Amino acid sequence: MIIVEGTSIDKFSSVEFVKALSLLSKTVHKEGSGIIIQLFQGSKLQNGEMVAPSATEVSREATEKEIEEMMEK
Repeated sequence: MIIVEGTSIDKFSSVEFVKALSLLSKTVHKEGSGIIIQLFQGSKLQNGEMVAPSATEVSREATEKEIEEMMEK
């Protein structure tokens, strides 16, 4: 099993990113191994605003809608 470095959900959901990893994935599978990528949601929204599961000194609490949107991706 090969673990590819982590990437953000926004980046992973882009067509360009998926195409770029396609060759790597096919090659690894052809050799009989598995491959996974770790997904994470960074603390910055696309507008640069800091959010977190709960409010901190540097970030505000994410809304239920924002969390649902992250999960939809």
